[in-house]
Amino acid sequence: MDEAAGSCDVLRRHAAEQDINAALRALLPLSGCGVEVLHSYVRLTIDDATQKAALLAERMRQGYALEETRRRREQEREDARRREEHTREEDRLRREYELDALARRQARARSDFLRIDLLANPASARLYTLLERHTEHWPRLGGPPADASLPDLVREVQGWQPQARWVVVAQLLHDFVAGLTEEGRKELLTILAKAVKVHGDEKTAQALIKATGEQE
Repeated sequence: MDEAAGSCDVLRRHAAEQDINAALRALLPLSGCGVEVLHSYVRLTIDDATQKAALLAERMRQGYALEETRRRREQEREDARRREEHTREEDRLRREYELDALARRQARARSDFLRIDLLANPASARLYTLLERHTEHWPRLGGPPADASLPDLVREVQGWQPQARWVVVAQLLHDFVAGLTEEGRKELLTILAKAVKVHGDEKTAQALIKATGEQE
């Protein structure tokens, strides 16, 4: 019976009475000293001071539980917010990485395009230059402008074919100059400036002479 009474709640008096009476009934009948107890009933009373103290303790317990629930929910919301921010940051970094990788691939593709397809063929390089002027975005080459003359464009490109005379001469001069010393290149420019001047192009001759001085 002491165990049943010890587990009772002061604020649940009627439930406590039922628990204690049930514990007593389980012990009946009781015999001793010529007396036999066949029935018993316990009625509990709680003084005001004890009840008030119990109510205060319950309110404090409930308030603490509510505060703990509020704190736990706030912590859960904060954790969820941090996870969301972390996910957004991961997505942003992944997108930046993908954009960087795309930019590197585009730069590499453009470099290969210029080196393999254009610089190897002066005509292709010239055509690319003419078309790119009218292209808003580099990767998508547009056609010639509406007012362009297609025959003139063809003649322009044909003049840049690898077998064209000036292209062959330019290549020979390039290879020849590449093998000269700095002094030899300066002397060649001086000779070329004199030749240009003889043919009446004073302005170009002066520019060549100036270029000779800039090499020093």
